[in-house]
Amino acid sequence: MEIVSIVANQVLIMFLLIAVGAVLSKTKMLSENGAKDISAILMYIVTPALMITAYQRDYDPAEAGRLLWCFGLSVITHLVAIGIGTLIFRKNERFYPNDRHCIARFGSIYSNAGFFSYPLLIAVFGPEGIFYGVGYTAIFTLFCWTHGVCLINGKFDRKQLGKLLLNPAIIGVLLAMLLYFTGWRLPERVNTVLGYLGDLNTPLAMIVLGTWVVKADWKRVFRDWTIFLTAGVRLIAIPLVMIGILLLLPVDDTVRIAALLPAAAPVGCNTAMIPALFGKDRFYGSQLVAVSTLLSIATMPCMVWLIQALTFGG
Repeated sequence: MEIVSIVANQVLIMFLLIAVGAVLSKTKMLSENGAKDISAILMYIVTPALMITAYQRDYDPAEAGRLLWCFGLSVITHLVAIGIGTLIFRKNERFYPNDRHCIARFGSIYSNAGFFSYPLLIAVFGPEGIFYGVGYTAIFTLFCWTHGVCLINGKFDRKQLGKLLLNPAIIGVLLAMLLYFTGWRLPERVNTVLGYLGDLNTPLAMIVLGTWVVKADWKRVFRDWTIFLTAGVRLIAIPLVMIGILLLLPVDDTVRIAALLPAAAPVGCNTAMIPALFGKDRFYGSQLVAVSTLLSIATMPCMVWLIQALTFGG
């Protein structure tokens, strides 16, 4: 169970970095605007650089086949999550005032696939982990900015199509795959710079998450069982269903773990950001992010252990 210990160790390291972000926020060394600026740097520069660097490799048919599996499994994961979320989180003004059921459903479907799962994929597989992880986040972005926006806004705004096409994650994926399938290589100095930028992903992402955790209204959190229900669906129910599906499919262990980690990641930051765009309760979304992130320290290694145990018989 070497992979389980790697994941558990990396999760602990990430939580120490989250603690650094919490301390910086609590001591006002990092303001809310500063955290937003760091998020923008991550989205527009660091994550695309990480993707491009991971795809600066020689084309390999077997590797490309595993990548296609990751794309397909991401589609399956999101369809499964949409089905489960729709079934569980229904409109109910008593439990979900002000359409919070939509935010809870969104949070159960859309994980922190990039910021949280990328460090784990790197820890387990090295740069190859990002190669497969990009397959998940590309599909995640398509679903999030179409179905997800429609879910929160109540309708689909055609302007979102433009935002989708200009999304840095989509641009980064397209550029990375163009370089991979054509065999083109960027100059060595450019690759070195991109490598340095990509290395910022884990510490910066975790520091930003730390600011979210420390700003959570924990008195409100422990009074609201719906927050823990959403976390349970995101961290336990959906990963368990995906483990069952992954064990039935003819994929190798690399694909299984690469598909499971983002599917088992905590609630994504978009659960607060997108509701904020449409005047919804972003504070409820931020509570979902904070609680699920803290609980994932236990659930993610457990999910990896379970699929490994079921695959190898213990």
